[in-house]
Amino acid sequence: MFIASTFFQHKNIHKVTCISPDTLRLNQIDHVLVSNNKKEMIQDVRTLRGPNCDSDHFLVKVIVKQKLITTQKETVKILRWDNSNLQSPEKLRAYNKRMNERFENQNQKDMENVEQDWKNIKAALLEAAKETTQM
Repeated sequence: MFIASTFFQHKNIHKVTCISPDTLRLNQIDHVLVSNNKKEMIQDVRTLRGPNCDSDHFLVKVIVKQKLITTQKETVKILRWDNSNLQSPEKLRAYNKRMNERFENQNQKDMENVEQDWKNIKAALLEAAKETTQM
């Protein structure tokens, strides 16, 4: 265990945590204990005399520097389409034909949910592109 309240150098006014009723004796009886492997996280410990706690003890403030654990993000493979295929008129006509077929097949009554509409449009675009590139 590590006593963090005595580790930092401050004036005595910032170290004292308790004052006796006769106001003559000042004591440091409140401490912050930290395990040895976590002591690097404590940046400062000091006593605050200003806040009224309705006690003969002063408020002890501890500044802790928390280290966050980073996790590995999942890599998403982005599918890139070869746009040079659309430069040839035959493939462009085939792509347009397949897109028109897909959109005609969609029911107009189902156009109420925006998320579902986007999923349908995205699926139609991807299928038409795959079919056109496989030609």
